[in-house]
Amino acid sequence: MMRCMSGCSSIPIIEVQPYGCIGHALSHARRDVRRILSASALLLPVLLSAQSAPPVDLTGAWRLNTTLTDAPEQIDASVRADLGMSSNAAFADQFGGGGFGTRGGGGRRGRQAPSGPNDRGNATQSPSRGPSSEEQQTLDMTKMVRLPTGQLSIAADASMVTFTDALDAVHTFHTNGKDEKQTYDTATITSNARWEGPQLVIDFDLTKGRSMTFTYSIVPVSKQLLVRVQIARAAKEIGSFEVKHVYDRAPQGR
Repeated sequence: MMRCMSGCSSIPIIEVQPYGCIGHALSHARRDVRRILSASALLLPVLLSAQSAPPVDLTGAWRLNTTLTDAPEQIDASVRADLGMSSNAAFADQFGGGGFGTRGGGGRRGRQAPSGPNDRGNATQSPSRGPSSEEQQTLDMTKMVRLPTGQLSIAADASMVTFTDALDAVHTFHTNGKDEKQTYDTATITSNARWEGPQLVIDFDLTKGRSMTFTYSIVPVSKQLLVRVQIARAAKEIGSFEVKHVYDRAPQGR
């Protein structure tokens, strides 16, 4: 404190820190900032990786397990019956005659249905017609469930999943829950993909109130890829049915 000449109240004196002390404090502050930035740079890739990682690891090469997968002829019959499609011989042959062999599997062939109520294999009968254009569209839209690919490659992250089948056909789905278009042979179909917990769920609109839902998950014990497919009919039609495909991880390098 400092007192004036007349003895009045004292005047405070502010002590100023030497420049060297301020410089020392600034140096410490800069060093702390550098440490924070360095730590952030190390954490950033980890955070980005966590954000881009899918809820379940589907990525890899897979091979169809024909023993555990539902039989193709049963799938054919169920799809035809539940979607109200023709059951003549030519149609049945195109629908499921190739079985897994068409897609690189076991080559088991389904029984052909007769072309009409009076057809019992008589050679004098008129030949069966092929599928109508509408039926062909449905065939193409359901081909992935009727004839599951023998080999499947999956590349997945949190935002999208890409499937490549044995014939190198590629389909990419964005898992944002928004509708998008996919093309299968002659058919263009609306799909909607999303993650639901540890499962990848993809809905397909088969039109006329019908839908097809693929659910992909990893079996905890066997680590196999389980694909459950539910085909639902319109509100006033009979109930839905489910198909099962099972895949094993392909050995590396093969």
